[in-house]
Amino acid sequence: MGSSSHKVVNGTIELDRPVIESAVICRLSPSCVKDVAEIEAESNTPPWTEQLFSYEFNNRCSRVYGARVAGRIVGFLVCHVIEDEAHIMNFGLRRDERGRGYGRELIQYVLRDLHEDSVHWVTLEVRKGNAVARRLYDSLGFLEVGLRERYYRDNQEDALVLKLNLQQFINQFGSDSAAT
Repeated sequence: MGSSSHKVVNGTIELDRPVIESAVICRLSPSCVKDVAEIEAESNTPPWTEQLFSYEFNNRCSRVYGARVAGRIVGFLVCHVIEDEAHIMNFGLRRDERGRGYGRELIQYVLRDLHEDSVHWVTLEVRKGNAVARRLYDSLGFLEVGLRERYYRDNQEDALVLKLNLQQFINQFGSDSAAT
């Protein structure tokens, strides 16, 4: 295994941990609800419940993706697709797997999959203060298109609304995972 290093960015320690192995990314089944809810509990405040994730698995507009490493689910992404637009509803990674590139792998897979299904635009909300997520989305080409004031009910934090043109993403990063 490679060695780990760290850097301090805006007062936060970020680990530069090597990817040990690539994630296997796919659509998840309802049998994964407990794993996804466990990751959610350590990723987002307030967390979605198992019941809400169960609903998403049965919602015809919803897609639930997961990243597995050595058979263990390390991350998930939930999005809604309507016509040629998608909205990322929720995205989380296990705390002990952050900084290894699995989140980037997961979201790039999802964006390519959506493009293959003729989706043109992807939107999401991100906490204004979540610098790590904002850097990831910025690096993928998401642009800030709005602000939702006091959007998050736990602390009344504002949300930035981001939008991505999937054709521009494909032009920059390619249409398959080997191009990453």
